[in-house]
Amino acid sequence: MTKKIIFAFVAASWLMNLSLSFFFATYTVFLHAKGLSLMEINLTNLVFMASCFLLEIPTGAIADLWGRKRSIITGAIIMAGGFFLYYLTASFWWFVLAEIIGAFGSTCISGAMEAWAVDSLKHYNYDGDLEKIFQRREISQSAIIIGCLVGSMVGSQDLALPWLMSAGGFLLLALFVAIYFPERYFSRQNIKLSFRPIKKVAQESIAFGWKNRPVFLVIGFSALMFLAFQPLNMYWNIYSRERYDFSVVALGFLFSGISLAIYLGSLAANWWKRLFATEMKALIFSQIFTGLAIILAGLSGAVAPYLIFFLGQEFGRGLARPLERAYLNR
Repeated sequence: MTKKIIFAFVAASWLMNLSLSFFFATYTVFLHAKGLSLMEINLTNLVFMASCFLLEIPTGAIADLWGRKRSIITGAIIMAGGFFLYYLTASFWWFVLAEIIGAFGSTCISGAMEAWAVDSLKHYNYDGDLEKIFQRREISQSAIIIGCLVGSMVGSQDLALPWLMSAGGFLLLALFVAIYFPERYFSRQNIKLSFRPIKKVAQESIAFGWKNRPVFLVIGFSALMFLAFQPLNMYWNIYSRERYDFSVVALGFLFSGISLAIYLGSLAANWWKRLFATEMKALIFSQIFTGLAIILAGLSGAVAPYLIFFLGQEFGRGLARPLERAYLNR
């Protein structure tokens, strides 16, 4: 039974990444083509991030009270609705609504899939290494490469179609989870919803992060990295398209290169750490490397050096994640 649980977990992760990635390479190009300014494009993404922040703890209560399986299915169906709204609409405020719907669905799934796998394996007395299972899940990164390539090819005909594909993918995910995610360990709790436990968890989480210096450093470092990277996350495809005349299909190949560069960076993290002796020093110098690559990419006047330096900064991002996790765990 444990093999079936591991297979279902990895397969669901693969399907979710595939479904998400259909529009990755064309997200901002699609919004720009619908008439949104760069400010409006950023605001739609801001709404999604803010909604995820506000909904993360309340939607976590859904999984605790009614089960991880129900939470994942509910989230997948809601996300499909948000993507379908993206396919239908062409208005800033409707896009904002679609982002809120997507955030609600995303937070219903967030953490629930991993928790289902861990609790299900524990129910069947699994005594293997959980870390190896989560490493096996990394095969789902291949789905992102496939999804963004297929999505960009379809998007070259109609930029709205990748959203429809994502909606269909998440409906398939809901069906897959309904069939292949047994939850025999779970018994539904008859607990009245209350904001008191939500408030308690939030207060304890903030207090823990504030009082523990390593946690505080990692959170602060991650926040600054995200602040620095977000403009690139939002505008790299518009910039590549307008300055270097990339086609929609070429954007798909470039996003595949991004995924590969991040993966190679993560593989090189141990070597990078040995170079600088400690995780924190290695983490700091990984971002100096990334920052220099970003500057050089921006100064490049030709496609070849632009691609080298742009993918170089993605490699630097890949270095950071394992180093950050290693420091926090240590």
